[in-house]
Amino acid sequence: MLDAAAADPEAMAWLTSNVKTVFDLRSNPADFAVDDGRTAWREQLMAVIAAYKPSIRAVLEHVRDKPNEPFLFHCTAGHDRTGVMAGLLQTLAGTKLQDVIFDYMLSRIGIEPARERLLLFILANIDVKSPEEPGFWNTWLAYARAFGRPLVKVSKPSMEDGMAT
Repeated sequence: MLDAAAADPEAMAWLTSNVKTVFDLRSNPADFAVDDGRTAWREQLMAVIAAYKPSIRAVLEHVRDKPNEPFLFHCTAGHDRTGVMAGLLQTLAGTKLQDVIFDYMLSRIGIEPARERLLLFILANIDVKSPEEPGFWNTWLAYARAFGRPLVKVSKPSMEDGMAT
């Protein structure tokens, strides 16, 4: 997200003058090549919530304590950890799970320009020789289903969850 803003002087000017707090959610990438990604992604997303509890708490406290102060949160690509944070905020705001998942799926479009660069980064940082190794490419549907499950666990049990099975 910051890369995109840096390319747009007007967006960068708005960020500079309005955003008072920046939360950095980056960490090292992990290997999610197990059973088409469903279990691994689910576990990873729950691990994100557990591992980034202080960051998530800081964001949630900011929302609670400074509801009128714009803020920004990000990670390396603005997709996974940022997606979890956005999903949590949307879920707490009462957004239907299907809409949260759809919004997350749109982030795939946003990272497309950086796809090759991200692929090279991932291959350089995990123990995989080629993207052709079994399990390397996880389906987006499996990811979306895994993405929805942690949100259901932290939100109301009666929440509609047509995608989370």
